[in-house]
Amino acid sequence: MRSPHTINGRLFAGIELNGETASELRLYALAAATVDVPVIAVTGDSTVCAEAEKLIPGVMTVHTLSGHGPSVRSIAPSSSVQLIEEAVCRAVASDRPLPLALPDHFKLNVEFRHGAEAYARSFYPGAKLISDTEVELESDDYLAILTFLRFASKYS
Repeated sequence: MRSPHTINGRLFAGIELNGETASELRLYALAAATVDVPVIAVTGDSTVCAEAEKLIPGVMTVHTLSGHGPSVRSIAPSSSVQLIEEAVCRAVASDRPLPLALPDHFKLNVEFRHGAEAYARSFYPGAKLISDTEVELESDDYLAILTFLRFASKYS
């Protein structure tokens, strides 16, 4: 289970939701879906844009940078702003993608970088410590999943 830098890369080694790697894009697109809001545009690195195009058919994307080892190559800020404005204008004017479909049940697995962090979070109501570094939470309510992630990331 690996999800680079999702929410807090120093704390979390990986986050899975229903058996799939849970990136910030996926987590927040599902949050938007809870109030029937579609994601119409995504900007950022080439990885998040590729994920958005796969996850959300019809989403507008703007690749503003790409990662190369510990560094990035990005386009000029003025070019980024112009490309983002154009993409968002096109997204607002076109047919909008549908919000992500919300599963009926959620199983969240969070792998922490340190066992002590996992142990401390395992006392959250409904959470279970399933290994030295992994905590699991199941719920039919996506807001419960988001609440746990907020709790787990805030108290580090």
